[in-house]
Amino acid sequence: MPTLGEALDRLEEHGLNLLLELKQPALYPGLERAVADELADRRGHWFRRARPWRPRRLVVQSFDWESVRESKDLLPSVPHGLLGVVPEDRIAEYGWAHMINPNHRHVDADYVERVHDAGMEIMPYTINDRAVMDATLELGVDGFITDFPEVGRQAIDEFERRERITIAPPVFPLVTGG
Repeated sequence: MPTLGEALDRLEEHGLNLLLELKQPALYPGLERAVADELADRRGHWFRRARPWRPRRLVVQSFDWESVRESKDLLPSVPHGLLGVVPEDRIAEYGWAHMINPNHRHVDADYVERVHDAGMEIMPYTINDRAVMDATLELGVDGFITDFPEVGRQAIDEFERRERITIAPPVFPLVTGG
């Protein structure tokens, strides 16, 4: 099992982006600081801004929204995402986050619109079925999380050809912690 530092180096070597999930941070006190320190040691690549038409190099997310907030305080220039469904009437409370990434089963076009109206992106997880990928793209999401990048890329490419728009490619999480 590679360390986070080794994984970051390898991803950078291959020019890949990272959607990094802080997994169960309550079990690992100081996880947010440890991740921030590893990233700070590699500031050149991971903190460089991507061109507007390119996906972000790095996004940090977690189901533990307090942990996400702590990470955001430590890494203010890095986009952060909230895993799970933020109730529609509370989305504005999380304006410091960049994304809301709920389970795809809890997303409809109205929810996507509410997230976008709040100035955030939405990338539902974990979509491994091509028909579900297609249906989710039709809702207007900004991307999705999948375990099958080749199928996800194909779904996005075909959607873009139909819609003549550009959206971020699917992302593949790196899990830290337990």
